[in-house]
Amino acid sequence: MSSPVESFRPRALPGSSPTRIRSWDDALKHAAKALEIHAPPDRHDERWLYTRAQDFLPPLTDSGEIAASPESELGTELTPPTSSEEVLLLEDGKLGDPEARRRDGLRHGVTLRTMREAWSEDPALMKRIALRSPIRDRYFVWWNTAHLDDGYVVVVSRERPHHRPLQILWRSPNALAVRRLLLILEPGARLDLVECEAARPNQLRHLVRDIHLEREATLHHALLDVPGVNENWLWTTGVVADEKAAYHALGVHAGARKARHEICVDLIGARAHATLDAAVLLPSKHVFDLQTEIVHRADATESRQLVHAATSARATAVYGGTIVVESATKGVVAHQQSRGLLLDPASDIDSRPELHIRSDDVLCTHGASIGAIDPEGLFYLQSRGLNASQARALLLRAFALRVLETFPAAASAALRTTLAERLEVLVRLLVPEAGL
Repeated sequence: MSSPVESFRPRALPGSSPTRIRSWDDALKHAAKALEIHAPPDRHDERWLYTRAQDFLPPLTDSGEIAASPESELGTELTPPTSSEEVLLLEDGKLGDPEARRRDGLRHGVTLRTMREAWSEDPALMKRIALRSPIRDRYFVWWNTAHLDDGYVVVVSRERPHHRPLQILWRSPNALAVRRLLLILEPGARLDLVECEAARPNQLRHLVRDIHLEREATLHHALLDVPGVNENWLWTTGVVADEKAAYHALGVHAGARKARHEICVDLIGARAHATLDAAVLLPSKHVFDLQTEIVHRADATESRQLVHAATSARATAVYGGTIVVESATKGVVAHQQSRGLLLDPASDIDSRPELHIRSDDVLCTHGASIGAIDPEGLFYLQSRGLNASQARALLLRAFALRVLETFPAAASAALRTTLAERLEVLVRLLVPEAGL
């Protein structure tokens, strides 16, 4: 059985090195060749015990082609989660007038291009980014590249104002939605980013994010999925942090019929920092599989992970978290904690924190706990006049908001309000009879 680290770090393809990629067409050819050589991951890999790769592959025709996916109306349309005017509505490989985008970028400190435009205009940058990506050699990243109409490249400059978040809303009327985002924060840049989707029932969605933080850049990243939609979705996120860069992510997840998020963070610069937090509140029959890896490759790097998961009847939450400390690093600090709350005996939570430490000068901790709602807490609240449903909702809200309390205070008030409102929506979804 392959180790978790090996599963995150597939060996390079023979005769198909990424160093040979010089254009967007080369990237497409490389991905197509990789798919010919490699099979999808299977359950011999521990990280795929609860979700199958086949759950995230579209149906094929008898000739091996992807079955046609007719367009239809969106089942759930999300409005912008904050009052900010800076919203990027991204559809599958479509952008408006390039000149207008460049003018807007100069004004707001954000440049937006398609992947094809970026490879044509600045191939040296794109090649350097591709070689640094910690997720470049994964099956579903190759699959995503090979099936893209086009992707998006967002570059944030140091001049961008800090006072309100940028919002990215993804949407597609197609049954198969394949998306790609390359986000680059230039030295000293800061961004508060809210990312969410407009989805429809029975949609299959693939999203790959490549995030590159240059020296002293900071990203506060809110990741929101769509509650109550019967669909399958797969997110793959790779993050590279240079010296003194910081990545803070907080995901608020309701899961789906089958949902999976893989996050891999490379801390390659001294004193780089990463925080990966998640509040997972799953309605009945939903599945959410979160797999994380943080690799400490430089001195004085620091990371923290906190995952709170609550599951309703026949729901399944999975968390596999890996911390890797490379040899010859000094002063590394890494903490990892997961807590599970079973709201129904017929639900399931699986938590597997792991440490792979190859250095002596480290401070690393990890822990996991799973249990039901405290009956004494329920009794106390009911003795104060709440009914049973209201008491359960109050305890669930406190359990979920604990994750938000640890989110960096430097994040904007609008971003924190967005996260709190989404958590409230999910609490009401899990305990609708509470009436709170």
